[in-house]
Amino acid sequence: YGKTYLGGLIFYLDTINGSGFLAAPMDQVVGGAQWGCYGIAVGVNSDLIGAGAGNSATIDAICTAPGLAADLCVNLNLNGYSDWFLPSLNELIKMYQNLHLKGYGDFDVTTPGPSGSYYWSSSEVPSYITTISADQYSFIFANSGGSPKTNLHNVRAARAFDLILAQKEDVEKMTILIYPNPTNGSFDIQGLEKETNVTIYNAVGQFVFNTYANADENISVNGLSKGIYFVKL
Repeated sequence: YGKTYLGGLIFYLDTINGSGFLAAPMDQVVGGAQWGCYGIAVGVNSDLIGAGAGNSATIDAICTAPGLAADLCVNLNLNGYSDWFLPSLNELIKMYQNLHLKGYGDFDVTTPGPSGSYYWSSSEVPSYITTISADQYSFIFANSGGSPKTNLHNVRAARAFDLILAQKEDVEKMTILIYPNPTNGSFDIQGLEKETNVTIYNAVGQFVFNTYANADENISVNGLSKGIYFVKL
């Protein structure tokens, strides 16, 4: 966790399906922002991981005043991405556990006053006080609680990613040139942006060779007999 990827810092990863969440590398407002919609139950009671994007879209559609916590995230365009959202309570807790406690993210834990150390989530308090309170999380005391929607708290945006789709998009953006073709025992791969696994199969699909290569690195295949081969990157 804490690695920079696709515009943010990785704070959650599902190792089974490759999906995860990123935090913006900095807060979205100095001095805090209101949650908004004081006196209105917006209906975003879910605090689960994965609920933040839907919560934020609902909040932004109902609480239309500019500069509110969800508005700052939903309308954020940062590092080439515009699909940010205000995290749910449990997404925010994962930010605290996997980023702040490990020294990543530069979260505000020093500013005095009501905004200091407290971060808004996109989850309303699931009780009769949803009209006036939403969940916040303290990055000093490591606890959550309902806070009046008019309070000023810090805001940190999140966005979702799919590791498999992202890797596929990276490959699709590459312009790859393999030369010479035919080869006399070695070839070069032009256009690689990072170290890449190179696997070679023969004409009937049998694995025959594997290596790692960087951009414009010459690859020797002297050990292969003449024939037709397929290169997989």
